[in-house]
Amino acid sequence: HRGEDRDEPSRERISQVAARLRSYAASMAADVDAHQTRVQAVNHSLNREISETPEAVLTAVHQLIEANEQMQSQLQDAQRRIHEQAEQIETAQRRAMTDALTRIPNRRAFDEYLARRHQPGPARAGCVALLDVDSFKQVNDRYGHQAGDEVLRVVAQVLHARLDRCGMVARFGGEEFAVVLDGYTVQQASLAVEAARIAIGQREISVQDQRLRVTASAGVAELGEDESIAQWLQRADDGLYHSKQVGRNCGHWMDDQQPRRIDVDCDDLWEHSRSHSAAHPGLPGGRPQAGGAGRPDVPAPASGLPDRRGLAARFSQLRNRS
Repeated sequence: HRGEDRDEPSRERISQVAARLRSYAASMAADVDAHQTRVQAVNHSLNREISETPEAVLTAVHQLIEANEQMQSQLQDAQRRIHEQAEQIETAQRRAMTDALTRIPNRRAFDEYLARRHQPGPARAGCVALLDVDSFKQVNDRYGHQAGDEVLRVVAQVLHARLDRCGMVARFGGEEFAVVLDGYTVQQASLAVEAARIAIGQREISVQDQRLRVTASAGVAELGEDESIAQWLQRADDGLYHSKQVGRNCGHWMDDQQPRRIDVDCDDLWEHSRSHSAAHPGLPGGRPQAGGAGRPDVPAPASGLPDRRGLAARFSQLRNRS
């Protein structure tokens, strides 16, 4: 697909900048060597008998001041150039870790992040989820690749808005996305992923005066004991594959090697949608602690807006009036 990662230009850019830095370093070494030579010459002149005259000492002092000022100017210029090159390297590194189409982290960034989450072990690692846009090839065939690109951008936006605070949302490749949910239990992660997956299906996507909707399938897996990164990721993929096999537009979490459908009731989804933008207790950045029981606390609704029960009561009143 045209939206695949394009890391090579960024890597080439980093290599070019690194070559410039090596050149600057060599130039600075030469400047320092020249400065030392000038200082040594002044020192030799002071050590000669003729240098005992006031005029000779004054000349030597002027030469030393001039050499120091020249060196200071060269160092300031080198510092400026190195700072500029460092900024270019940082920009290139960000580009190398960002998907060009969706502007979220790419597979490379995801792999590095997942490796770090794997290190603490099952008690703290959390969960990984894979989501795939259903029947994406049909979108490309029917509406064109431009529409397909827009679908991927919108799906990325929905996932990023709802799940990035949990850890990381990345484009895994093609129409597939990956999510790391730091410290989440599989129950908590399944609820968060399911809410995001449903939100994708509810989003109307406008492309060239056309409006379309897409659905997504998902698989969620919690890190198991003595499980490698590859095995962890494979079980999430198994959950996604099972979701595809049973008809798409659903999600499954992995109970060891057994996929279980993610079934949540309206109350759970309502509470999650109300609290997904609020800070959760337990971990910084709104993440629940690993192994925590129950759902996170739900904040009060915004002032002036009825809660779910209030809406239900008003709807019932309207039905009775009719």
